[in-house]
Amino acid sequence: TKKGSCGVGSIQWSFGRRILLIGFYKQYITNDSEVTNNNLSLGESAMMGNELTPGSTYYNTVSSHVTNGTVEEWAEAFCDYYVKPSGWCGSGNQMSNSGSACQARRAEATKIADILEGLSNE
Repeated sequence: TKKGSCGVGSIQWSFGRRILLIGFYKQYITNDSEVTNNNLSLGESAMMGNELTPGSTYYNTVSSHVTNGTVEEWAEAFCDYYVKPSGWCGSGNQMSNSGSACQARRAEATKIADILEGLSNE
């Protein structure tokens, strides 16, 4: 949305975060043959782990909007305060479950939690 921004990766990091992501990519990709989906995913996972370390600004922002601790709340807070994809609830309207992306992520979080709960009961 800003002139000169170019989103990179699955979360479309831009500006300084784009450069930081490329640094994480370089930890797993040292030559052309290593440009694989697996290595790109490893770089992005490392980036997210770095940004979402408990106590970090991003972690504190996301977690401060989770009041009941449900997986649905975490999914929407992650959507509204970290990823902000097309279909998020929008600035000033966060955590309203009104955005299509927030609704989809809440639904997926419920499905995953149900699967994991079923596995833990076996």
